[in-house]
Order: sequence, then structure tokens, then C-alpha cells
Amino acid sequence: MKIYSPAFLGAAASGQVAIAELLALEFPGSPVYLNSSNWHIDFGGNTYKGAAGLGSISPIADQPGQVVGLNLSMSGTSSAILALAMDGAGTVKGTPVALRTAVFAVAGDGALVLADAPLLWSGTLDTMSLSLDGTTRTVAATAESKAIRLMRSIPWFYSNADQRLVNANDGSFSYIADQIGKPIVWPNRQWFKNNQ
Repeated sequence: MKIYSPAFLGAAASGQVAIAELLALEFPGSPVYLNSSNWHIDFGGNTYKGAAGLGSISPIADQPGQVVGLNLSMSGTSSAILALAMDGAGTVKGTPVALRTAVFAVAGDGALVLADAPLLWSGTLDTMSLSLDGTTRTVAATAESKAIRLMRSIPWFYSNADQRLVNANDGSFSYIADQIGKPIVWPNRQWFKNNQ
């Protein structure tokens, strides 16, 4: 369940709302901040450049029990992004991605005021590719959700080393290795009767 700020709820209840998507790609050393409008938007200490009509983001279609990633594409990109697409696979994979919905309230004078930009989706980039179609250059990227980690199993063994990671003072698995292959012989019923 998402919890929205009072500023967000107030703007939504006013009936006069404008929205824009904010996309942050946190490449090491040269992060990229874009938004779906025609103007630059300042949020969280970063300037999200207007990129209306230059790219697309696939719809977020998570279903119960499954987590779907995002597909991002952008045409006419800068040479720095093209360089990443061509040979920066090590830089691309694992790069944090955040998608926010910026909500603007309309002020009395008609100006738009940023009310809030709650996080809509977060994850990491997986792959990036480049396609050339005549004079059009398009960079496409896939990203996987942070929630995918919840569906991956964690390798865990019933060993003393793993148990010590959980609790350094717990020695309950200390003798497991010594017991491998040793037969356990239980006394028969007569032994219990004789030793009462």
C-alpha cells in the first residue's frame, strides 16, 4: 500500500492537476535525469531535463506473484549515452533506476507548483542496446524491479558457518559434521525396563 504526502493528496483533490514522469538513471559519475514534459523540473536536488516525445517507458504491469521489468527507449540520444550503449555493458548492468510521478498543483495565478513526486518504480538496469534505422538512433534498455530479489532463493545450508552468520554465539550446529555417517542405535524396550 502506498502512502502519499498531504501535498500530493491536496493537489489530487483540487481537480486541477498536471503530472510528469521523472526518470533517474544513476550511472556512476554521470547520472541522467529526464522527465516526460517539455520543461526542466527540479526535484530532490537534481534537474530532470525535458524529453517529451524523445522516448518511451513501457507500462508497469506487475501482477500478484510476478514482477515485470521496464523497457526504456530513447531516440536521438547524446553521444555519451550512445557510448554507454555501444561498449559500457559493465557500467550499465546494475545501475539504479527510479521512476517517479511528479504531481503539480495549479496556483491562483495559473502557475504550476510541484506538490510531490512519489516513487512509482525502482530497480536496476539490466541490458542496453543500440539500433540505427537510416538517420534515427535509438537506445533501448531493460530494467528489472527491486522486487525481483524477493523471488530469488538464498543459498543456505544447515551448517555451523551459516548459523554463526545469524548468531555468532549459537553453536547448535557445531557437531553436525562429526555426526555424518555415524549410526545411531537406540536401546530396545528391555533396556528401558531394566534401568527404571
